[in-house]
Amino acid sequence: MTTVWESGLAGPAVHALVIGVGAYDWFLGGTHHEKGRRGDWLSKEFTQLASPPVSARALCEGLLEGFRDLPGGLSLGSLEAVVSAKEQMILKGDDGAEVPLGPATLEGVEEAFLSWYDRCDSDPDNVALFFFCGHGVQVGRGPQILLLQDTGKNSHGYFRTALELDALVEGMEGNSARTQCFFVDACRFAPERLYREKEVRATRLLEPLGRPITRDRVVLHSTQRGAKAHGSLEGEGVTHFTEAVLRALLTPESDSAGAAWTVTTETVGKFVRELMAWPGLRPDGIAMPEQHCDFSSLSTSKGGVLFSFEEAPPVPFHFDTSPGEPLSEAEWTLMDRETRELYASRLPMPEPWIGDGPVGWARVEVSFADGRFRGRGDDVWMQAPCRARKVEVHEL
Repeated sequence: MTTVWESGLAGPAVHALVIGVGAYDWFLGGTHHEKGRRGDWLSKEFTQLASPPVSARALCEGLLEGFRDLPGGLSLGSLEAVVSAKEQMILKGDDGAEVPLGPATLEGVEEAFLSWYDRCDSDPDNVALFFFCGHGVQVGRGPQILLLQDTGKNSHGYFRTALELDALVEGMEGNSARTQCFFVDACRFAPERLYREKEVRATRLLEPLGRPITRDRVVLHSTQRGAKAHGSLEGEGVTHFTEAVLRALLTPESDSAGAAWTVTTETVGKFVRELMAWPGLRPDGIAMPEQHCDFSSLSTSKGGVLFSFEEAPPVPFHFDTSPGEPLSEAEWTLMDRETRELYASRLPMPEPWIGDGPVGWARVEVSFADGRFRGRGDDVWMQAPCRARKVEVHEL
């Protein structure tokens, strides 16, 4: 089964397709892996993955919890999902019913894709949202290939059961949905031997149109061309990119009058990129390997609206001291810059202060009860997507 949830309501909505692949049949450790299989020199290049199934579930749960009933704007209209993991993944669907997901084989992905495509195609004001997390391959400036559970089934046509991303994105030009968003959490490099191949072919779910259609579209990659995408350092946790996507989808930007708060194809790419570099996204302080988000977009004006919110959302902040040694003795306050109304405060702790505050000008101050250090206040413009600030501290 691939349909997790469907609103059944008429009119424009956001329709999502989520694919997570961690269990690979023909890779090392897979259920069908054969050592020394004739013609198979690629399987040893890839591993089983723990993060993609967890990341796909986190995105599904985030969409279901945060976007089903948004007042005054587009809401989630449907969710298709296929996930391949060590054990079959279960999600809560309609009326709390348990929905078994998967598998993310070529057949399973085709079934989910066709349902998703048709729903997106039902109204030009729909939003098409695509998410993939798993192994990826990209040879030079060639197309990126997304590896599915049964990739490698044919050792002489190894990527026949994988997807060509570029053709899918360009083929969606034929879909009526004018706003389209693609999140791709996968590597964009290739084993060295593939560079000697004449052509690396994968399945095209759609054929690109000969003439592009004007629309609002953004394609976000978790890493740059020729680079690796990293999973969770904790092993079976959500990837850094997925965390950034979830936060960015809940991080609208106001219009010039401050009357509307929207997430658009123009804002979401830059927000994901900023969030991946924001220290507050990792409150445990674990340093991630260097990884730079890459995105491209087409836009008719200011970008197509993915989601809109009636009120200004809280702005996440990350406050630290410079140097860091006095942090464990620092007492923090965040207040309105003009009225001095207190928004939040925190007693001394050894970790940076991570929290949320209102949009607008605020003042952050740090003080020390024992008088060994002196810190000054700082005016901060609190605006989406996030703020990281180090307050200068001097020893007396």
